[in-house]
Amino acid sequence: MSALPLRARLAAAVLLVLAGGAVLAPWLANERPLALRAVDRAGYAAALRGQAAVAGQLARRVREGASSPHVEAERRALAGRLAVLRRYLPGDPTSPRTPLDGIAGASDRAGAVARARGASAAEREAVAAELEDEARSLRARLDPD
Repeated sequence: MSALPLRARLAAAVLLVLAGGAVLAPWLANERPLALRAVDRAGYAAALRGQAAVAGQLARRVREGASSPHVEAERRALAGRLAVLRRYLPGDPTSPRTPLDGIAGASDRAGAVARARGASAAEREAVAAELEDEARSLRARLDPD
């Protein structure tokens, strides 16, 4: 087997350097670094499904007149799911109006009703129904499939 002549090896080396430079050119010529912005679809879908389930559990606890610590635990679980959804919503996640405001407000009202000692069954039912409605509408608005 014969070795490649020196000129052929030199030409191959120059081609490799040029190809490597072409691959790295976007990073070398750009004043801003390239970044990938992606969505964890599995995490987003799990949070979207989970918020409906947790909101339903929170509504059930409010209807039953559960103690404030039990309601607060469900509210924290719901807030965790909403934080995951907020991370992937388009636009500024700190903007004053997002699709998550409705369910977050309903969760706040559920906490207030749970802390109130003399909340009537009608008040508890109204807050629970609002929470379930907000969870359903949120899922309908944000479900990508």
